Amino acid sequence: MKKKYYRIIGIIAIFVFIIYLSVSGIQTISTDKNVYSLDEEIKIHWSDFSLQWESCDFRVIKIYKQEATGWKRISHELYTFGAPVCVNGEAVGGSYPCDVSSFQFPSKIFENGDFLWNSKIYENIGTVDFCFNPYNNETVNGTFNNYLLKNASAGKYKIVFGNSQKIIEIK
Repeated sequence: MKKKYYRIIGIIAIFVFIIYLSVSGIQTISTDKNVYSLDEEIKIHWSDFSLQWESCDFRVIKIYKQEATGWKRISHELYTFGAPVCVNGEAVGGSYPCDVSSFQFPSKIFENGDFLWNSKIYENIGTVDFCFNPYNNETVNGTFNNYLLKNASAGKYKIVFGNSQKIIEIK
């Protein structure tokens, strides 16, 4: 009788573990050091063990800056889904919103790697009605989200990958 209960508990535990891996998985994140200089490239090491469904929720590295009111998310990449935006006066396309790797439907993921952040951020400064297209050397009319690409300022930053996070400082 005890063996039957142990088997049931074991099956339930395996089922819960599979659900946990499908929903969030186990992610880790680390950096090569805790304090960086202004303009220094930051090497972020990540790993992921999960049963991933078609989603980028846990495939994106999110970066937050500590401000007086709390943590504010900053943009280190532009995710535009093909619509061009204006960055420092020039029209550019964005990237696909999975920073660290692609995904399949569904798949077992046990991956790791490095993500290099050049310590630059995109600051949204509103919209503009025209932007210069450097590829064909002409000004394009239309409404564009307008960004400044600039160096990250000094302060504390929280780097998040899935359910893991690391706090660093830029001085």
